[in-house]
Amino acid sequence: SGLSDTWTWNGTTWTKQSPTTSPPASGGASMAYDPATGSMVLFGGYNGSSGYFADTWTWNGTTWTQQSPATIPPAREDASMAYDPATGSMMLFGGQGSGGVLADTWTYGFPSGVTTNWTEQSPATGPSARATASMAFDPATGTAVLFGGDNFNGSLYSDTWTWNGTTWTKQSPTTSPSARYGASMAYDPAAGTMVLFGGIDSSGTALSDTWTWNGTTWTEQNPATTPPARYGASMAYDQATGSMVLFGGHGNGGALSDTWTWQELATTPGAPTGLSATPGNGQVALSWSAPSSDGGSAVTGYDVYEGTTAGGESTTPVNSTPITTTTYTPTGLTNGTTYYFTVEAINAVGNSSASSEVSATPATTPSGYWEVAADGGVFSFGNASFYGSMGGKPLNAPVVGIAADPATGGYWEVAADGSVSSFDASSYGSMGGKPLNRPIVGMAAT
Repeated sequence: SGLSDTWTWNGTTWTKQSPTTSPPASGGASMAYDPATGSMVLFGGYNGSSGYFADTWTWNGTTWTQQSPATIPPAREDASMAYDPATGSMMLFGGQGSGGVLADTWTYGFPSGVTTNWTEQSPATGPSARATASMAFDPATGTAVLFGGDNFNGSLYSDTWTWNGTTWTKQSPTTSPSARYGASMAYDPAAGTMVLFGGIDSSGTALSDTWTWNGTTWTEQNPATTPPARYGASMAYDQATGSMVLFGGHGNGGALSDTWTWQELATTPGAPTGLSATPGNGQVALSWSAPSSDGGSAVTGYDVYEGTTAGGESTTPVNSTPITTTTYTPTGLTNGTTYYFTVEAINAVGNSSASSEVSATPATTPSGYWEVAADGGVFSFGNASFYGSMGGKPLNAPVVGIAADPATGGYWEVAADGSVSSFDASSYGSMGGKPLNRPIVGMAAT
Protein backbone atom coordinates (compact mmCIF):
# COMPACT_ATOMS: atom_id res chain seq x y z
CA SER A 1 0.00 0.00 0.00
CA GLY A 2 1.03 3.62 -0.38
CA LEU A 3 0.56 6.71 -2.49
CA SER A 4 2.49 8.25 -5.36
CA ASP A 5 1.10 11.80 -5.57
CA THR A 6 3.23 14.95 -5.13
CA TRP A 7 2.03 18.14 -3.43
CA THR A 8 3.69 21.50 -2.70
CA TRP A 9 2.94 24.12 -0.01
CA ASN A 10 3.47 27.86 -0.62
CA GLY A 11 2.77 29.05 2.90
CA THR A 12 -1.03 29.19 2.52
CA THR A 13 -2.08 26.67 -0.13
CA TRP A 14 -1.45 23.03 -1.04
CA THR A 15 -1.07 22.42 -4.80
CA LYS A 16 -1.08 18.99 -6.42
CA GLN A 17 1.72 18.59 -8.96
CA SER A 18 1.49 16.52 -12.14
CA PRO A 19 4.96 15.31 -13.05
CA THR A 20 5.22 12.93 -16.02
CA THR A 21 7.22 10.43 -13.93
CA SER A 22 7.00 9.67 -10.22
CA PRO A 23 8.45 7.22 -7.70
CA PRO A 24 6.33 4.09 -7.23
CA ALA A 25 3.52 4.17 -4.70
CA SER A 26 4.95 3.41 -1.27
CA GLY A 27 4.95 4.27 2.39
CA GLY A 28 7.86 4.86 4.75
CA ALA A 29 10.17 6.45 2.15
CA SER A 30 12.85 8.81 3.48
CA MET A 31 13.13 12.34 2.08
CA ALA A 32 15.22 15.46 2.76
CA TYR A 33 16.20 18.67 0.98
CA ASP A 34 19.66 19.04 -0.59
CA PRO A 35 20.54 22.77 -0.77
CA ALA A 36 23.69 22.04 -2.78
CA THR A 37 21.56 21.00 -5.79
CA GLY A 38 18.26 22.65 -4.83
CA SER A 39 16.51 19.30 -4.97
CA MET A 40 14.62 16.93 -2.71
CA VAL A 41 16.13 13.46 -2.35
CA LEU A 42 13.91 10.41 -1.74
CA PHE A 43 15.10 6.92 -0.88
CA GLY A 44 13.40 3.56 -0.35
CA GLY A 45 9.93 2.83 0.97
CA TYR A 46 7.61 -0.19 1.03
CA ASN A 47 4.38 -1.43 -0.44
CA GLY A 48 2.57 -4.71 0.06
CA SER A 49 2.88 -5.96 -3.50
CA SER A 50 6.49 -4.99 -4.27
CA GLY A 51 8.06 -5.18 -0.82
CA TYR A 52 10.94 -2.93 0.20
CA PHE A 53 12.48 -0.39 -2.21
CA ALA A 54 16.10 0.73 -2.64
CA ASP A 55 15.60 3.34 -5.34
CA THR A 56 16.87 6.94 -5.20
CA TRP A 57 14.85 9.82 -6.70
CA THR A 58 15.33 13.60 -6.86
CA TRP A 59 12.70 16.34 -7.23
CA ASN A 60 13.76 19.69 -8.72
CA GLY A 61 10.48 21.54 -8.16
CA THR A 62 8.69 20.23 -11.26
CA THR A 63 10.16 16.83 -12.15
CA TRP A 64 11.02 13.54 -10.46
CA THR A 65 14.22 11.90 -11.77
CA GLN A 66 15.34 8.41 -10.81
CA GLN A 67 19.06 8.28 -10.05
CA SER A 68 21.27 5.29 -10.89
CA PRO A 69 24.10 5.07 -8.36
CA ALA A 70 26.33 2.02 -8.76
CA THR A 71 26.28 1.37 -5.00
CA ILE A 72 23.09 1.57 -2.95
CA PRO A 73 22.03 0.78 0.61
CA PRO A 74 19.92 -2.35 1.16
CA ALA A 75 16.19 -1.86 0.52
CA ARG A 76 14.30 -0.46 3.49
CA GLU A 77 11.53 1.73 4.84
CA ASP A 78 11.33 4.14 7.78
CA ALA A 79 15.02 5.10 7.65
CA SER A 80 16.18 8.45 9.04
CA MET A 81 17.69 10.87 6.51
CA ALA A 82 19.06 14.44 6.66
CA TYR A 83 21.40 16.68 4.67
CA ASP A 84 24.85 17.23 6.19
CA PRO A 85 26.37 20.51 4.88
CA ALA A 86 29.67 19.75 6.60
CA THR A 87 30.27 16.96 4.07
CA GLY A 88 27.90 18.21 1.35
CA SER A 89 26.02 14.94 1.36
CA MET A 90 22.83 13.23 2.45
CA MET A 91 23.23 10.88 5.38
CA LEU A 92 20.90 7.96 6.05
CA PHE A 93 20.62 5.78 9.15
CA GLY A 94 18.81 2.56 9.98
CA GLY A 95 15.28 1.61 8.98
CA GLN A 96 13.43 -1.65 8.50
CA GLY A 97 14.42 -4.11 5.77
CA SER A 98 13.55 -7.67 4.83
CA GLY A 99 16.06 -8.95 7.40
CA GLY A 100 14.85 -6.75 10.27
CA VAL A 101 15.87 -3.39 11.67
CA LEU A 102 19.16 -1.85 10.56
CA ALA A 103 21.94 0.17 12.22
CA ASP A 104 24.02 1.17 9.18
CA THR A 105 25.07 4.71 8.22
CA TRP A 106 25.27 5.79 4.56
CA THR A 107 26.11 9.07 2.78
CA TYR A 108 25.13 10.26 -0.70
CA GLY A 109 26.58 13.40 -2.30
CA PHE A 110 26.17 15.44 -5.44
CA PRO A 111 29.55 17.01 -6.26
CA SER A 112 28.97 19.77 -8.83
CA GLY A 113 25.44 18.47 -9.33
CA VAL A 114 26.66 15.14 -10.71
CA THR A 115 25.08 11.94 -9.46
CA THR A 116 27.38 9.94 -7.23
CA ASN A 117 27.26 6.68 -5.31
CA TRP A 118 25.99 5.84 -1.90
CA THR A 119 28.91 5.18 0.50
CA GLU A 120 28.58 3.11 3.66
CA GLN A 121 30.34 4.71 6.64
CA SER A 122 32.11 2.75 9.39
CA PRO A 123 31.90 4.76 12.63
CA ALA A 124 33.37 3.10 15.72
CA THR A 125 30.10 3.42 17.58
CA GLY A 126 26.54 4.50 16.85
CA PRO A 127 22.87 4.15 17.70
CA SER A 128 21.51 0.62 18.04
CA ALA A 129 19.44 -0.84 15.20
CA ARG A 130 16.11 0.96 14.85
CA ALA A 131 13.55 2.37 12.46
CA THR A 132 11.21 5.40 12.47
CA ALA A 133 13.71 7.44 14.52
CA SER A 134 13.48 11.23 14.17
CA MET A 135 16.47 12.98 12.58
CA ALA A 136 17.30 16.47 11.27
CA PHE A 137 20.42 18.59 10.82
CA ASP A 138 21.25 21.25 13.42
CA PRO A 139 23.36 24.01 11.79
CA ALA A 140 23.94 25.68 15.16
CA THR A 141 26.10 22.72 16.25
CA GLY A 142 27.03 21.41 12.80
CA THR A 143 25.61 17.98 13.57
CA ALA A 144 22.69 15.77 12.58
CA VAL A 145 20.50 14.99 15.61
CA LEU A 146 18.75 11.62 15.95
CA PHE A 147 16.13 10.86 18.62
CA GLY A 148 14.17 7.76 19.62
CA GLY A 149 12.93 5.04 17.30
CA ASP A 150 11.65 1.45 17.42
CA ASN A 151 13.56 -1.83 17.17
CA PHE A 152 10.36 -3.69 16.19
CA ASN A 153 11.07 -6.17 18.96
CA GLY A 154 9.21 -4.52 21.80
CA SER A 155 11.68 -1.73 22.61
CA LEU A 156 11.29 1.99 21.99
CA TYR A 157 14.12 4.46 22.51
CA SER A 158 14.47 7.88 24.15
CA ASP A 159 18.18 8.42 23.47
CA THR A 160 19.71 11.36 21.60
CA TRP A 161 22.65 10.97 19.21
CA THR A 162 24.59 13.45 17.05
CA TRP A 163 26.56 12.84 13.82
CA ASN A 164 29.39 15.24 12.91
CA GLY A 165 30.16 13.80 9.47
CA THR A 166 32.38 10.98 10.70
CA THR A 167 31.37 10.06 14.25
CA TRP A 168 28.21 9.26 16.21
CA THR A 169 28.15 10.68 19.77
CA LYS A 170 25.54 9.79 22.38
CA GLN A 171 24.30 12.86 24.25
CA SER A 172 23.33 12.90 27.94
CA PRO A 173 20.70 15.61 28.49
CA THR A 174 19.20 15.74 31.99
CA THR A 175 15.66 15.71 30.56
CA SER A 176 14.37 14.04 27.37
CA PRO A 177 11.07 13.32 25.63
CA SER A 178 9.64 9.94 26.57
CA ALA A 179 10.50 6.86 24.48
CA ARG A 180 8.69 6.95 21.14
CA TYR A 181 8.91 6.41 17.42
CA GLY A 182 7.47 8.23 14.44
CA ALA A 183 7.84 11.71 15.94
CA SER A 184 8.17 14.66 13.54
CA MET A 185 11.38 16.70 13.87
CA ALA A 186 12.91 19.63 11.96
CA TYR A 187 15.24 22.57 12.63
CA ASP A 188 13.74 26.01 13.24
CA PRO A 189 16.37 28.59 12.17
CA ALA A 190 14.28 31.50 13.45
CA ALA A 191 14.57 30.19 17.01
CA GLY A 192 17.85 28.32 16.60
CA THR A 193 16.34 25.10 17.98
CA MET A 194 15.28 21.66 16.84
CA VAL A 195 11.52 21.09 17.17
CA LEU A 196 10.03 17.65 17.87
CA PHE A 197 6.31 16.89 17.86
CA GLY A 198 4.23 13.83 18.71
CA GLY A 199 5.06 10.23 17.92
CA ILE A 200 3.66 7.02 19.35
CA ASP A 201 4.54 5.41 22.69
CA SER A 202 4.97 1.80 23.78
CA SER A 203 1.24 1.41 24.51
CA GLY A 204 0.37 2.34 20.95
CA THR A 205 -0.99 5.74 21.93
CA ALA A 206 -0.24 8.72 19.70
CA LEU A 207 1.33 11.73 21.42
CA SER A 208 0.84 15.50 21.08
CA ASP A 209 3.69 17.02 23.08
CA THR A 210 6.16 19.58 21.69
CA TRP A 211 9.86 19.63 22.60
CA THR A 212 12.82 21.79 21.55
CA TRP A 213 16.54 20.90 21.49
CA ASN A 214 19.13 23.69 21.76
CA GLY A 215 22.21 21.56 21.18
CA THR A 216 22.56 20.32 24.76
CA THR A 217 19.12 20.34 26.39
CA TRP A 218 15.59 19.13 25.63
CA THR A 219 12.85 21.52 26.84
CA GLU A 220 9.15 20.69 26.77
CA GLN A 221 7.04 23.52 25.37
CA ASN A 222 3.50 24.25 26.54
CA PRO A 223 1.64 26.04 23.72
CA ALA A 224 -1.95 27.08 24.42
CA THR A 225 -3.10 25.27 21.28
CA THR A 226 -1.64 22.06 19.91
CA PRO A 227 -2.39 19.72 16.98
CA PRO A 228 -4.22 16.47 17.75
CA ALA A 229 -1.97 13.57 18.78
CA ARG A 230 -0.28 11.81 15.86
CA TYR A 231 2.74 9.96 14.55
CA GLY A 232 4.33 9.69 11.11
CA ALA A 233 3.46 13.30 10.20
CA SER A 234 5.60 15.37 7.82
CA MET A 235 7.24 18.54 9.17
CA ALA A 236 9.58 21.13 7.65
CA TYR A 237 10.55 24.79 8.07
CA ASP A 238 8.91 27.28 5.69
CA GLN A 239 11.37 30.14 5.18
CA ALA A 240 8.76 32.31 3.44
CA THR A 241 6.55 32.45 6.54
CA GLY A 242 9.24 31.84 9.18
CA SER A 243 7.31 28.93 10.64
CA MET A 244 7.36 25.16 10.95
CA VAL A 245 4.69 23.37 8.88
CA LEU A 246 3.20 20.05 10.03
CA PHE A 247 0.97 17.93 7.82
CA GLY A 248 -1.04 14.75 8.29
CA GLY A 249 0.12 11.59 9.98
CA HIS A 250 -1.79 8.92 11.87
CA GLY A 251 -3.81 9.80 14.97
CA ASN A 252 -5.54 7.66 17.54
CA GLY A 253 -8.62 7.80 15.29
CA GLY A 254 -6.94 7.13 11.94
CA ALA A 255 -5.16 9.02 9.17
CA LEU A 256 -5.07 12.84 9.30
CA SER A 257 -4.90 15.48 6.56
CA ASP A 258 -4.71 18.70 8.56
CA THR A 259 -2.02 21.40 8.30
CA TRP A 260 -0.53 23.23 11.29
CA THR A 261 2.18 25.85 11.70
CA TRP A 262 4.47 26.43 14.69
CA GLN A 263 6.32 29.61 15.57
CA GLU A 264 8.33 29.66 18.73
CA LEU A 265 7.76 32.94 20.55
CA ALA A 266 10.82 35.13 20.54
CA THR A 267 12.84 35.52 23.73
CA THR A 268 15.73 37.73 24.73
CA PRO A 269 18.98 36.85 22.92
CA GLY A 270 21.86 34.91 24.37
CA ALA A 271 24.69 36.79 26.07
CA PRO A 272 27.52 38.15 23.90
CA THR A 273 30.68 36.04 23.99
CA GLY A 274 34.42 36.59 23.83
CA LEU A 275 34.47 40.02 25.49
CA SER A 276 38.01 41.43 25.63
CA ALA A 277 39.44 44.73 26.94
CA THR A 278 42.58 46.59 25.81
CA PRO A 279 43.66 49.54 27.99
CA GLY A 280 44.80 52.86 26.54
CA ASN A 281 45.40 56.42 27.70
CA GLY A 282 42.20 57.31 29.58
CA GLN A 283 40.21 54.70 27.69
CA VAL A 284 39.62 50.96 27.22
CA ALA A 285 38.89 49.37 23.84
CA LEU A 286 36.24 46.62 24.11
CA SER A 287 35.51 43.90 21.56
CA TRP A 288 33.08 40.95 21.64
CA SER A 289 31.23 38.41 19.47
CA ALA A 290 27.52 38.24 18.75
CA PRO A 291 25.49 35.75 20.82
CA SER A 292 25.01 32.26 19.40
CA SER A 293 21.21 32.69 19.56
CA ASP A 294 19.20 35.83 18.83
CA GLY A 295 16.17 34.41 20.66
CA GLY A 296 14.08 34.33 17.51
CA SER A 297 14.31 38.09 17.00
CA ALA A 298 17.24 39.84 15.31
CA VAL A 299 19.85 41.48 17.55
CA THR A 300 19.56 45.25 17.04
CA GLY A 301 22.38 46.49 19.26
CA TYR A 302 24.40 46.20 22.46
CA ASP A 303 24.70 47.97 25.82
CA VAL A 304 28.01 48.30 27.70
CA TYR A 305 28.07 48.49 31.50
CA GLU A 306 31.01 49.85 33.55
CA GLY A 307 32.12 49.83 37.17
CA THR A 308 35.23 50.16 39.33
CA THR A 309 34.68 47.01 41.42
CA ALA A 310 34.26 43.42 40.31
CA GLY A 311 30.55 42.74 39.81
CA GLY A 312 29.77 46.40 40.54
CA GLU A 313 28.85 47.63 37.07
CA SER A 314 26.27 50.41 36.91
CA THR A 315 22.70 49.50 35.94
CA THR A 316 22.82 52.31 33.35
CA PRO A 317 24.83 51.63 30.19
CA VAL A 318 27.71 53.94 29.36
CA ASN A 319 26.41 54.28 25.78
CA SER A 320 23.48 56.65 25.28
CA THR A 321 22.12 54.74 22.27
CA PRO A 322 22.48 51.05 21.39
CA ILE A 323 25.86 50.12 19.88
CA THR A 324 25.34 48.59 16.44
CA THR A 325 28.81 47.03 16.09
CA THR A 326 30.71 44.56 18.28
CA THR A 327 33.31 47.09 19.43
CA TYR A 328 33.15 50.11 21.74
CA THR A 329 35.71 52.34 23.50
CA PRO A 330 34.66 54.04 26.77
CA THR A 331 36.67 57.28 27.19
CA GLY A 332 37.30 59.81 29.97
CA LEU A 333 38.62 57.13 32.31
CA THR A 334 41.19 57.72 35.07
CA ASN A 335 44.63 56.29 34.37
CA GLY A 336 45.75 53.83 37.04
CA THR A 337 42.17 52.92 38.04
CA THR A 338 40.92 49.40 37.21
CA TYR A 339 37.56 49.34 35.40
CA TYR A 340 35.21 46.35 34.98
CA PHE A 341 32.90 45.83 31.99
CA THR A 342 30.05 43.63 30.77
CA VAL A 343 28.01 43.73 27.56
CA GLU A 344 24.36 42.83 26.87
CA ALA A 345 22.74 42.11 23.50
CA ILE A 346 19.39 43.72 22.59
CA ASN A 347 16.49 42.46 20.46
CA ALA A 348 12.81 43.38 20.17
CA VAL A 349 12.01 41.46 23.37
CA GLY A 350 14.68 43.11 25.54
CA ASN A 351 18.23 42.76 26.85
CA SER A 352 20.15 39.52 27.23
CA SER A 353 21.91 38.45 30.38
CA ALA A 354 25.33 40.00 30.88
CA SER A 355 28.43 38.67 29.17
CA SER A 356 31.37 37.44 31.17
CA GLU A 357 33.09 40.31 33.00
CA VAL A 358 36.46 41.70 31.94
CA SER A 359 38.70 44.35 33.51
CA ALA A 360 41.45 46.70 32.37
CA THR A 361 43.49 49.56 33.81
CA PRO A 362 43.96 52.57 31.50
CA ALA A 363 47.37 54.24 31.54
CA THR A 364 49.41 56.79 29.66
CA THR A 365 51.31 55.19 26.84
CA PRO A 366 54.73 56.88 26.66
CA SER A 367 56.08 57.55 23.21
CA GLY A 368 59.34 58.99 24.44
CA TYR A 369 62.21 57.35 26.33
CA TRP A 370 64.58 57.68 29.27
CA GLU A 371 68.33 57.52 29.44
CA VAL A 372 70.08 56.49 32.60
CA ALA A 373 73.68 57.38 33.43
CA ALA A 374 76.12 55.31 35.45
CA ASP A 375 75.74 57.63 38.45
CA GLY A 376 71.97 57.19 38.48
CA GLY A 377 71.09 60.34 36.60
CA VAL A 378 67.89 59.98 34.49
CA PHE A 379 67.05 62.08 31.43
CA SER A 380 63.52 62.19 29.98
CA PHE A 381 62.79 62.67 26.25
CA GLY A 382 59.48 62.96 24.36
CA ASN A 383 56.42 62.44 26.57
CA ALA A 384 58.13 59.98 28.94
CA SER A 385 57.22 61.11 32.47
CA PHE A 386 59.98 62.37 34.74
CA TYR A 387 59.71 61.51 38.44
CA GLY A 388 63.23 62.27 39.64
CA SER A 389 66.38 60.19 39.95
CA MET A 390 69.35 59.42 42.06
CA GLY A 391 71.60 61.51 39.83
CA GLY A 392 74.30 63.45 41.65
CA LYS A 393 74.10 61.24 44.75
CA PRO A 394 77.12 59.16 45.70
CA LEU A 395 76.34 55.53 44.87
CA ASN A 396 78.07 52.44 46.12
CA ALA A 397 76.97 50.63 42.97
CA PRO A 398 76.30 52.29 39.62
CA VAL A 399 72.74 52.30 38.18
CA VAL A 400 72.77 49.80 35.34
CA GLY A 401 69.15 49.63 34.12
CA ILE A 402 65.70 51.21 34.01
CA ALA A 403 62.28 49.74 33.19
CA ALA A 404 58.88 51.34 32.68
CA ASP A 405 55.81 50.35 34.70
CA PRO A 406 53.11 50.00 31.98
CA ALA A 407 50.31 50.33 34.52
CA THR A 408 51.34 53.78 35.79
CA GLY A 409 53.83 55.21 33.31
CA GLY A 410 56.42 55.38 36.09
CA TYR A 411 59.71 53.50 36.20
CA TRP A 412 62.20 51.58 38.29
CA GLU A 413 65.97 51.94 38.46
CA VAL A 414 68.25 49.05 39.33
CA ALA A 415 71.79 49.30 40.60
CA ALA A 416 74.59 46.83 40.08
CA ASP A 417 74.22 45.53 43.64
CA GLY A 418 70.56 44.65 43.00
CA SER A 419 68.98 47.59 44.80
CA VAL A 420 65.80 48.95 43.15
CA SER A 421 64.49 52.51 43.33
CA SER A 422 60.81 53.08 42.50
CA PHE A 423 59.40 56.26 40.90
CA ASP A 424 55.58 56.24 40.60
CA ALA A 425 55.86 52.49 40.14
CA SER A 426 55.00 49.64 42.47
CA SER A 427 57.79 48.56 44.79
CA TYR A 428 58.22 44.84 45.35
CA GLY A 429 61.53 44.89 47.24
CA SER A 430 65.05 44.18 46.02
CA MET A 431 68.27 42.40 46.79
CA GLY A 432 70.07 45.63 47.64
CA GLY A 433 72.90 45.21 50.14
CA LYS A 434 73.09 41.41 49.69
CA PRO A 435 76.32 39.90 48.37
CA LEU A 436 75.80 38.78 44.76
CA ASN A 437 77.80 36.22 42.85
CA ARG A 438 77.24 38.14 39.63
CA PRO A 439 76.57 41.84 39.01
CA ILE A 440 73.04 42.95 38.08
CA VAL A 441 73.21 44.43 34.61
CA GLY A 442 69.57 45.10 33.61
CA MET A 443 65.89 44.88 34.44
CA ALA A 444 62.56 44.44 32.56
CA ALA A 445 58.94 45.06 33.46
CA THR A 446 56.34 42.25 33.29
